[in-house]
Amino acid sequence: MIKIKEYELSKNSFGFNDLDNIFITFLSCNNILTLIYSSKNNSIISYNLNEFQIINEIKNAHEGVPITNFRHFFDKKKKIDLILSISSKKSNIRIWNNSNWELILNLENIYSLGKINSACFLQSDINNIFIVTSNNYFFLSGSVGIFNLEGKMIKEIYDSKYNVYYIDTFINLNNSKIYIIACCYDYLISYDYDKNIIYNKYHSENSKFHYSFKIILDEKIIKLIESSMDGNIRVWDFNSSELLKKINISKNDLYSICIFNKKEIFVGTGNNNIILLNIEKEEIIKNISGFENWICCINIIEHKKLDKCIIFQGVKNEQIKLYQIKDIIESNI
Repeated sequence: MIKIKEYELSKNSFGFNDLDNIFITFLSCNNILTLIYSSKNNSIISYNLNEFQIINEIKNAHEGVPITNFRHFFDKKKKIDLILSISSKKSNIRIWNNSNWELILNLENIYSLGKINSACFLQSDINNIFIVTSNNYFFLSGSVGIFNLEGKMIKEIYDSKYNVYYIDTFINLNNSKIYIIACCYDYLISYDYDKNIIYNKYHSENSKFHYSFKIILDEKIIKLIESSMDGNIRVWDFNSSELLKKINISKNDLYSICIFNKKEIFVGTGNNNIILLNIEKEEIIKNISGFENWICCINIIEHKKLDKCIIFQGVKNEQIKLYQIKDIIESNI
């Protein structure tokens, strides 16, 4: 057995409460394995994971307010990497060109009566890229808005009983249909973008605060895997909304989910652990403890020197760290 070697990537990063995507990783169009995160002084940091060094810093990127989360999208037509940054405090979204950090779009105070917890990109065809955002009003109500890259709202989807904490899109390659999936306070919802209707609701009794989800394409069914405040991982049949499994792994909140393979996922928890879970056997394979605070964001990368790694960030310790997955598997934890 070996001890896990820890690579510290930042000492100045900013982690915002319980939101996912407080940092992002991607392979850029110029073949740089890139990490994007925000600092405590409200800068956006671009970091080269291959060389373990900062590429660029965009100071005061949202004019004095914290940057809460990010998304990445590769525009195939223009061959550029787009970075979406969010300030929940101001309901402000900005889109940047990753190569030169030119500000492409600035959406200021787009929801005067609410705030944005999450946003993502949606591409309906090669010519049309949109931004999907959550809009959380007071008294736990919310909606989902869709904007074009000129900043014009083209559609607003009202659910709208509960706040939306996390939002993403899913394209079913079997039928080329586009879905928007939102993690709400009391359930998850999938929305058929083409038909402009709610596709399914995924609700389990006594489940609250759904923070993250991922899709696994099984041979027979599409699985929707989600985390929540009640310490359970739930696995749903995406098309039927049938609850396939409920796996209790913690007495505390569960945050970010990261897919390792079709059977195993990494989960960040509210009791300061990272858990590697086999969802088929419903068994915890590894439980990495000893962090200063809850782990709210986890990604997996393919590093050219270190092979498969996880990158993760807590909230109050606010450091982004990297572990080799083989060290985790072989460790005595």
